[in-house]
Amino acid sequence: MKEPWGQVKPWLYLASPGSVGRVRDLLPLSGLTFAAWMNGETMGDSDAVFEQFWHGFQLPEYFGWNFPALSDCLRDLRWLSADQYVLFIEKADQILRDEVEARSDFFGSLLRAGEKWGRLRGREDVERVKFLVVLECDEREVQGMREIITNAVDSAC
Repeated sequence: MKEPWGQVKPWLYLASPGSVGRVRDLLPLSGLTFAAWMNGETMGDSDAVFEQFWHGFQLPEYFGWNFPALSDCLRDLRWLSADQYVLFIEKADQILRDEVEARSDFFGSLLRAGEKWGRLRGREDVERVKFLVVLECDEREVQGMREIITNAVDSAC
């Protein structure tokens, strides 16, 4: 099956009508958007996770280098002047591979940030989020990632 959209030039993508709705759901609304790109392969333990967020989100000096502090900072973001925030992590199945027990703390931090920022109304009255996280992983890892995230959500509640 051919993809319903694809790259024509580095700055130009062609999309069919059915794919545009899905793409539009991921794109931020108009306004100032802050984007952080991270790689799960370089986030094997807690210190590496904090290092990626320190640089990726330009965390403030008072960041405490622990998961409660990460959660606090992601729910504040005052030092980043933006209308919306996007976090994209490639190879997300590799996050905390050396500290599997810490995954619930990590995904719980993302969950709390997402809940804090809530939803916005967008074009055609479609709900959008102000804090969007996209976790990319190998197709074979998607179900396992769903379970990890679901368990983190359950333990965070």
